[in-house]
Amino acid sequence: MLEIYGLRVKFDGFDRPLRVWWKLKSDRENVMQTSYRITIDDVFDSGVVASADSVAVRISPSPEPEKEYTLNLCVCDNKGESATASVQFATPLKTFSAAFITVSANPAPPCFKVYKNFVLKKRPSAATLYATAHGLYFAEVNGVRAGCDRLAPFWTSYNKMLQYQSYPVGLKEGENTLALTVGKGWYNGTVGFHHGTNTYGTVCAVAAELHITFEDGSCTVISTGPDWSGSESCIRDSEFFDGEVCDYTAPRAAYAVETVEESGNIVPQMSPPVCVIGELEPVAEHISPSGQRILDFGKNIVGVVQIDAKNFAGTVKLRHAEVLDKDGELYTANLRGAKSEDTFVFDGNQGIVSPQFTFHGFRYVGVEGGDGLPLGAFRALILMSDLEETGNIVTSDRRVNTLIDNIKRSQRGNFVDVPTDCPQRDERCGWTGDANVFAVSACYNYDCSLFFEKWLKDLANDQGDDGSVPMVVPDILNSRSTSAVWADVAVMLPLKLYRIYGDKAVLESQYDSMKRYVDLKLSRIGKDGLIDSGYEFGDWLALDRDELMPVSGPGSTDSYFVSNAYFTVVLGDMAEAAFATGRAEEGKYYVSRREDLISAMRREYFTATGRMACETQTACALAIALGIVPPQFKERVSSALCRNVKNHGNRLTTGFAGTPFLLFALSEGGNHALAAKLLLSRSYPGWLYAVDKGATTVWERWNGILPDGSLSDPSMNSFNHYSNGSVIEFIYRGIAGINCESAGFKKIVLSPRPAKGLTSVKAKYESVYGTIECGYVYSDGRVKIDVAVPCNTTAHIVLPDGREFEVGSGIYAYECVSVDLTAEPVTADMLIGDALNDEFIGPVLRAVGGDLFKSPQVFALKRMTFSRAGESLGEGGAQTIQKIIAKVNDIINAQ
Repeated sequence: MLEIYGLRVKFDGFDRPLRVWWKLKSDRENVMQTSYRITIDDVFDSGVVASADSVAVRISPSPEPEKEYTLNLCVCDNKGESATASVQFATPLKTFSAAFITVSANPAPPCFKVYKNFVLKKRPSAATLYATAHGLYFAEVNGVRAGCDRLAPFWTSYNKMLQYQSYPVGLKEGENTLALTVGKGWYNGTVGFHHGTNTYGTVCAVAAELHITFEDGSCTVISTGPDWSGSESCIRDSEFFDGEVCDYTAPRAAYAVETVEESGNIVPQMSPPVCVIGELEPVAEHISPSGQRILDFGKNIVGVVQIDAKNFAGTVKLRHAEVLDKDGELYTANLRGAKSEDTFVFDGNQGIVSPQFTFHGFRYVGVEGGDGLPLGAFRALILMSDLEETGNIVTSDRRVNTLIDNIKRSQRGNFVDVPTDCPQRDERCGWTGDANVFAVSACYNYDCSLFFEKWLKDLANDQGDDGSVPMVVPDILNSRSTSAVWADVAVMLPLKLYRIYGDKAVLESQYDSMKRYVDLKLSRIGKDGLIDSGYEFGDWLALDRDELMPVSGPGSTDSYFVSNAYFTVVLGDMAEAAFATGRAEEGKYYVSRREDLISAMRREYFTATGRMACETQTACALAIALGIVPPQFKERVSSALCRNVKNHGNRLTTGFAGTPFLLFALSEGGNHALAAKLLLSRSYPGWLYAVDKGATTVWERWNGILPDGSLSDPSMNSFNHYSNGSVIEFIYRGIAGINCESAGFKKIVLSPRPAKGLTSVKAKYESVYGTIECGYVYSDGRVKIDVAVPCNTTAHIVLPDGREFEVGSGIYAYECVSVDLTAEPVTADMLIGDALNDEFIGPVLRAVGGDLFKSPQVFALKRMTFSRAGESLGEGGAQTIQKIIAKVNDIINAQ
């Protein structure tokens, strides 16, 4: 039977088409949609449209503002079946026109409340509140909070685009009260590591209009104006970095209200709101050596702490930290200038309360005061943009599963309306480089389409007149560049969204921004056909840096090699965007410029025999993964990359630019087993190192906590930084094998690549067409592969043994002969010295090897591989070494 699900509508404006999405389910195979019909009440009828389109289908009704409509959909498939579904949607205001008001006070209080009491002489049947602010706000109608979101109107480049929210509210005949509480937030509070204030203005203000419909069909509007009343709020101060102070005992002065000049472009809410998406109870508490009560919430999260203060009077201060130091005290040095403290003064009449205009990154909370409040009185509220979870992976390795959980938790913590670099210290900016390298991973994990579309509009709004791109968006640093990876997000991110979600709207909306950036960067190409000037971040935070160079900076890879390599991607993406939006001639132009750039790079960076001028891991990985290396030299460069990794003890040295491509390049170059080994490495630097150190999020630095338990340099040591979590893209695509061949996964490639050490991997992704599944289970020399292909799509299946199949929708199972996938932490080709120095392998090896690794000859053995050592030990030596390896692996795998 055919079913429709996921039917939704996106209203982009009265002068633009509606976009409609839906998905199909069926118990049959090879199901394709053949036609659809869309009707909207009495304002639109598409008629029967012969089409397989079901993603961002554009229709052009003529809806009225502030009205609720019902969209009805009928779909037919190639099996002769049909299905129907409907969804309701409401249109926004034609124009938001309410006056912005603030309190008449000098100096203005950090937070204040404005309110209006009014009487309705007729029974209301419906009411909608539309509101926004210069600052942050929340609304209450008759003492009931409107909506469940936090931090409205959220963060945009306010002077160029300000969002308003709409809330259905309940009113009654007779007396009613509408109150709005306002705080500073991003508007004029402290933001960025430079601690800037008044970024968008000096005066907080709020605007609202309450649209009321009565049972007799008549309507009225109540709007903010100078006739409203004002007062101090119980929130005495609130900052993102310092925290919030709420005093329920202090008197609240009354203020007159005045109007202020309104902001610029006011638009309906574009992206999902920030909400409380979950709660955590403390898992433990202890008294630190200094005597402080410390609560442990078990996970490093982003949000605030809620207190049940019923019948409690007194002051409670909460101090937030991500980790504890070696003594069990709160570690806050890495917060830099952020105090991250919330203070409450209770008078005994409060119930459950929490901060309203701030958020923190924390796992641990120090409690000062509050004697008598039990552990159960505290609860952590987790904040995130309200995004639908779309992807998940489960493997046979519990540490990898923890890594996956940590990556998704870091994404949640940094997707609080803007894709920030970190959520805890005095920074929390929308760094473009971080967003660029993580974007595909982010979109596999969650539906980030509208989240990123809104952010990209801010990027375009803050872009320089010459096309240069801000380093952070919204641009609070007033710093723009053409630096690779960071500025490249202007082009790379729209294409990533288009490929994943199949909607051209993002390309159409961003095309001018993309073109201005690309044309600026093309103008900076020198006579040799390459970019060779301008500021570059390079391979930021790479581990192969010169020891005399700053720790916080690029590695050894030529920064202009990175810039040119990434620009080949940008030019290819620009060409694809041009073709997709009907600009064929421009597309051909950018294709030609890309070919010219690749030719110039090959002349500059490759010898006649294929040696690269720069053979760092990042340079080799980019050359392979981005198709820069001449085809005849690919094997040589792959060998150079493999050799570099092995020379570093099977460890990575890549930074921001290289890490997202490293495992893909290894796998593509015929070294899939080595890619898996890096993924599963428990040594520094490696993804599982932090897992073994108890991490519950991804760290900014691979060694945020050192092997001895001490902490790295606090100046840049965030414990919640999703960038290196981009490795989850490799697990989805490079191991589980879920890949997109045509936009939106209309054509899917399912190509699982079993990895040594992972005996099972199962991935699921909810695409815009439906659920895609792919994975494998290894047993007794064979792998069983199960895949699921959604309706209205086709899939190209590539099995590990090379067999290929073209299939339509349905569930399929295959089986292949396989090498043993059981983990081998120690292999015959590993250097004994590397094994002995490994913090996990070393102790086990010494215990199993006994006198062999205590004798004087160990100095010679350290420089040998295990297999070479077996040969050097004479008769029976090889067997002895093999037994040692097997025993060590058994012990480590059992840990």
